[in-house]
Amino acid sequence: MHSVSKGYSPITEIARGGMGAVHIVARRHGTYCRLYAMKRLLEAHRGDVEVRAMFLEEARIAGLLRHPNAVSVLDVGEDEDGPYLVMELVEGVSLATLIRSSRSFGPLPLQLCLRIALQIADGLHGAHELRSPTGQGLGLVHRDVSPPNILIGYDGLVRVTDFGIAKALGGGTRTSTGVLKGKLCYMSPEQLRFEELDRRADLFALGAVIFEMLSDRPLYEGRGAELARQILHEPTPDIHDGRGDLPASLVELLFELLAKSPSDRPADAAKVSARLSVVLEELLHDEETISIAAFVSQRFEAEREEMRKVVSRALERADQTLKAFDVAAVAVNPKTLEPPRKFRRAVVLAVAVAATIVTSVVAALVVEDGPAAPHTGLTATIGSPPAGSTIPEPQLTRPASRRLAPVEEQLQIESPPVARPSRPRRTNSRRRTRSNVEPSAAETVTEDSAESSSAQPRQVAPWRDFL
Repeated sequence: MHSVSKGYSPITEIARGGMGAVHIVARRHGTYCRLYAMKRLLEAHRGDVEVRAMFLEEARIAGLLRHPNAVSVLDVGEDEDGPYLVMELVEGVSLATLIRSSRSFGPLPLQLCLRIALQIADGLHGAHELRSPTGQGLGLVHRDVSPPNILIGYDGLVRVTDFGIAKALGGGTRTSTGVLKGKLCYMSPEQLRFEELDRRADLFALGAVIFEMLSDRPLYEGRGAELARQILHEPTPDIHDGRGDLPASLVELLFELLAKSPSDRPADAAKVSARLSVVLEELLHDEETISIAAFVSQRFEAEREEMRKVVSRALERADQTLKAFDVAAVAVNPKTLEPPRKFRRAVVLAVAVAATIVTSVVAALVVEDGPAAPHTGLTATIGSPPAGSTIPEPQLTRPASRRLAPVEEQLQIESPPVARPSRPRRTNSRRRTRSNVEPSAAETVTEDSAESSSAQPRQVAPWRDFL
């Protein structure tokens, strides 16, 4: 798996089967990091319509499951590498791995086997009782209960997984005639006869799993047609042949689970769980409690530490990739070079104040003698001069010194206009002598602005007074 889907970064592959593979993936955001298991179809099966339908049916069923002893699907999607399922990651080993370890360390303790079997039964009952969002019973049958599909966590929880070939009411896939789905050595007789299945087919598989845990050997040994013949016609093997320390109540339960006829088996997995609990309680009177978490963690301590190192190295590589990406983004993103927002606001405000002051000064330099006219809401009339007329050149006067205007006037800070009494208009003889041309339309102003032109001359301060 090379792509990153919806923020899931691949870490390492942890399982591979005939149709799919499972990887550890990481979902990260800032300091948040969580690991998940992502299941994908193998490349050879991505174009197979029936296999894709089974894959999506697993997503539908496991997505509804909410049980501590069953693995749930949390997300589903599809990218350039095909469809995928995101599931909770169980840090632990499969029951198949635990059974194989007994060949090196000796038989599994009876108490441990009972605890594991009890949780398997609880998980199956939760799946069998599964209902749709509308409350309709799905009549789910797993059809592939086997040691590879049972996960034992270092936290002590046992979980049933892989509902890829599960059969549910209203499911989108149907078993083709003459095609068996599942692992042959755990199939019930009615499944081999292609009869309609119910939850009791899974109970036969549960009996075969318990038999293998206790005896360290499969229920029937053989291949193909020979194995199918044994399941259909051979008597149930006696568990005492491989292990003689079992209580009679447990042996009786095993014979019922492995009965050829479904009607001779327990009605549901809840009844199996209850009977296993009774056997376990009787056993605890004579033995110390064995914790699944402690047993598995101790036996697979080296494997657990190695997996943690693999995950740690993968996360470090991902960190380096993210840091390199961030540095590259800074180099090409002009926004990263901008000053902080608060600093930009301060600069803008300072420039606005400075512009206001300069505007006031310039206005004071170019205005003719007298203060500016009070604001009356009237505006000057602007037009083109008549043909042949000339516009008199304004005469600028700049007294040597002046008194500084109040700060409010310089900055134009919300000071209301003050009405001043009109004064007699004084004639500027110097201007009249320079030009005898009558004022044109471009020089026509309102009465208020004309009266204001007769005010006292305005004092202008030198530029250095503002520096």
